[in-house]
Amino acid sequence: MGRWLVAVVLVGTLGGLACGTAPSVNDTGDLVQALQSYNRLIRWQRWNDAASFVPPEQRTAWLDKRMRGGAGLSIADVALAGVQQASAQAEEATVYVRIAWYRVPDTTLRESVWKQSWKLDRGEGWRLVAEEEATAPPGEAEPAPAWP
Repeated sequence: MGRWLVAVVLVGTLGGLACGTAPSVNDTGDLVQALQSYNRLIRWQRWNDAASFVPPEQRTAWLDKRMRGGAGLSIADVALAGVQQASAQAEEATVYVRIAWYRVPDTTLRESVWKQSWKLDRGEGWRLVAEEEATAPPGEAEPAPAWP
């Protein structure tokens, strides 16, 4: 059941990442929609809008980090690489995201993998509570370069 859930979430999420623009607020308890919206905003470097998915007490520090690290950064692609959730009703999820990026003036395309921890806040929807660089998604052995 767990693998089937991950497959369904991934198919829906990856399909949604390729379409249109995302809402800038997290107004739903739907994990798939939150993942699609947040990661699409990251893809287009819409930091202020993406910050709506970060808990208010972490938002200023999160934005400061993105503004400092975003100088000259161009994100070419963002793709979900895996979603781990105990069940469809679980209130926590671990998400692995592949980010293809380069920093101007260097045009070498690099790929990084990030691990995102999400938690459902019943009043606010899904929130990104932690984010860290990962070597690779579960099941993959190859290391990925760091994303600034």
